[in-house]
Amino acid sequence: MKKIALVGAVDRNNYGDLLFPIILKEWLSSKNRNLEFINYGVVSSDLTKIGAIPSKKISDLEYDGPDALIIVGGATLNSAWKFTHLHLLENENKILLYRILYKIIGKRNAEKLSSKILNGRSRYPWIFSKGEYKLKNCQLIYNTVSGTDFSYFSEKEKKIIANYLSEADYLSVRDPLTKMNLQDLGVGEVHMVPDSAVIMSELFPKKILKTMVSEEYKAFEKKNASKKYMVFQIGKKYSSDEKEIAKQLYKYCQEKELSLVLLPIGRAGMHEDQIPLKKIYEYCKNEIEVYLPENNTIFDTMSYIGNSELFSGTSLHGNITAISYCVKTVGLDNRVKKLKYFLEEYYIDSYPYAENSRHIYDELVKSDGLEIKDIIASKNRLIDLVTDHFQQLLEILD
Repeated sequence: MKKIALVGAVDRNNYGDLLFPIILKEWLSSKNRNLEFINYGVVSSDLTKIGAIPSKKISDLEYDGPDALIIVGGATLNSAWKFTHLHLLENENKILLYRILYKIIGKRNAEKLSSKILNGRSRYPWIFSKGEYKLKNCQLIYNTVSGTDFSYFSEKEKKIIANYLSEADYLSVRDPLTKMNLQDLGVGEVHMVPDSAVIMSELFPKKILKTMVSEEYKAFEKKNASKKYMVFQIGKKYSSDEKEIAKQLYKYCQEKELSLVLLPIGRAGMHEDQIPLKKIYEYCKNEIEVYLPENNTIFDTMSYIGNSELFSGTSLHGNITAISYCVKTVGLDNRVKKLKYFLEEYYIDSYPYAENSRHIYDELVKSDGLEIKDIIASKNRLIDLVTDHFQQLLEILD
C-alpha cells in the first residue's frame, strides 16, 4: 500500500475545506485500491458528525513517513501561521483579543507565537519543503490551491516560498491570478485547473446523497417534498444590513412562490455564516416560509443546494455546488475575489452577480434568464478538466 497524506485546513467547520479530502480520496481510491489515505490538519480533529474525515495533526507527519503528500486545495499558498490560528478560534472575543495582541507584538513575533501555539514545525502552514517533516523521499503535490495576494510577505519570504514551491512534483492552482503571482515569483511549471470540488455531483449523485443526509435534512425534505425553494448564504464579514437583505430575499421569494433556506456553509471562526443568517431569519419569518438548519452536515449542504431552484451567496463552494448539480447561481459581493475569479474564468458568459448586498434582488431576477442547458454545458466542461487533472495525479502516484 502506498501511504498518501492529505493535508489542508480540514480541522474546522468550513464546508469547502472539508470537501477537498473527501473528493480526492473518493476519486483516487476508486481508481487505485492500493492507496492508503491519512488526513492531516494543523490540529487533530474529529468532525465525523458533520460528515468530515477525522484529521491527525500535521506534526505527526514526521513520524508517519508518507510516500506522497497532497495539499488538498483552498487558499493555502498565502496563509501564514497567524491567520491559521485565528481561523481555528471559535470564540469571537478570543479572535478580537489575539488580533489586538498580534498588532502590538508585530508580524514577526505574531508568526512565532501562533506557530508555537499550534505546535508548527514548518516555516509555513501549507507550503512545504522536503527538508521539513522528513519529507525528503516523499512526493509533494499541490491540488488546485490558491494564493491571490502575497502582500503579507516580505520580498525575502516570497523568494523562500518560491523555492519551496519549486520542490513540488506537481503544482496546480485554481485561478489565473495565483498562476501569474507564482510565475512572477519565479516558480517553474504551474498548472491551472478548476477547483476540484466541482466534480462532487459525479461522485455523489442525488440518489446516493439521499442515503447520506442527516435526520434534520430528512425531516426538512419530508415537510417540503412538494415545495420549491431557493438557498441563500452570506459570510459574517460581508453582511452589514440584514434587514435590507431580508427584504430583497422575501420580495423575490414571494414573487416566485418559493420558500427560503438560509444555509450556514462556514461556521468556523472568521466565517460564522450562522450569525447574519439568524438575523435575516428573524426579519423573514413573518413574510415567507423560511428555514435555517441548525446542524447541517457536508452532505446536507450538497443536498439543500442540489435540490433547490436557485443558490445565492458569498461562498465559493456554495456556488460551485450549485454549478455541479446544475442549479442556477448568483454570486454575491465583489470583495470575494476567489468567487469572482472562478466565475469569470470558468462559468457561463454574463452570469448574474450582485456586487454588494444592495443589489441581490436585481441579480436574482436576472438569473431567471439563465438557461439550464448552458449551466449543464459549463458543468460538463469543468468536470472534464478536473477528471483530466485527477488522472495526472493518479499517474504521478502510480
